[in-house]
Amino acid sequence: MVLIQMRLREVDRLLEEASSSNRRVLTEYESKKIFKEIGIPVTREILAETIEEAISAGDKIGYPLVLKISSPHVSHKSDFGGVYLGIRDEEELKAACENLRRQADRQGIEYSFLVQEMAKPGQELLVGSKRDPTFGPVLIFGLGGIFTEILDDISIRLSPVDRQEASAMLREIRGRRLLDGYRGLPPVDLDAVVDVILRVSDLMESYDSITELDINPLFGYEDGVLAVDGLIVL
Repeated sequence: MVLIQMRLREVDRLLEEASSSNRRVLTEYESKKIFKEIGIPVTREILAETIEEAISAGDKIGYPLVLKISSPHVSHKSDFGGVYLGIRDEEELKAACENLRRQADRQGIEYSFLVQEMAKPGQELLVGSKRDPTFGPVLIFGLGGIFTEILDDISIRLSPVDRQEASAMLREIRGRRLLDGYRGLPPVDLDAVVDVILRVSDLMESYDSITELDINPLFGYEDGVLAVDGLIVL
């Protein structure tokens, strides 16, 4: 049973804009605007077109910062060398922007600067979905970050799910002890993670044009969660 059959104007606009440009992959900035629109907490960030705008964005958000390349031509920013973490001041931000600009210009790609808050560390989780041609949206939960590919530790469900099913997904992964706190690590706010799974389920049920969705990592804290990176594919 779908909890919220949602049609949101801003989500409609972002998806239609990408479709009209013949783009299948939304940028992180666009994807996280959709996540925020459906109630998933995301990092504070500003999209800047010039180095001057990026520096102004850094002053507004505050240091330390993360700088990422934002481009429809770059889906895997780390592989591109387009992520700079822990930027401490304006001088470091300017140098990182110049490095990104040189690399993008060499490859002749369209790009912007994504200036982002440096999120406090949390338990890295993955929430995602893929649309199966026969069964429809399949929901995925597991450990995020580097653990996603190394451990392949995930649970899956067919969408839609209710809160009980979403909660069960959290208990099915082999690394579930990490969610309860392990060796001094704080426990994860499980209700907040379940909320994210439910909202992703609702989004996939409401928008047939979305074929794939990935929130990785989703930082889990004692109080709440935060989507640090994400991707939507049409």
